[in-house]
Amino acid sequence: MLMVVFFVFAIAFFSPIIEFPSAKAIAFTQPIDNLVHSNQDRLTPLAHQEIQAVRQRRNRDIIEVLDQSQRAELDYYVRSGEKIESAVTKLSLDRDQWDTIQAIVELSRLKTKAILARHGML
Repeated sequence: MLMVVFFVFAIAFFSPIIEFPSAKAIAFTQPIDNLVHSNQDRLTPLAHQEIQAVRQRRNRDIIEVLDQSQRAELDYYVRSGEKIESAVTKLSLDRDQWDTIQAIVELSRLKTKAILARHGML
């Protein structure tokens, strides 16, 4: 029994400390849009349509996470020329909303990468 307690203590003591960055610090890293834009002339109409569908779904899912005032604020930022990624970082979101939006964005990135790979552009 004493060995188990020592073992658990050793694992906790020697394991690296994991620091969770603030919500604003992890905002939308590694934009896949750069890769899409660099292959814009090589995109087939089908690939372009698939990527557009992924973006539209991402935007709808993000909007579903927000409350009414946040939607209005996001609409203001997007209509003033901001990209949706930077507009979302300006909103005051709680931790659950932020985590959900990060998951939505990561899923859309993976879907976009899959589309590009399927069409031989990755």
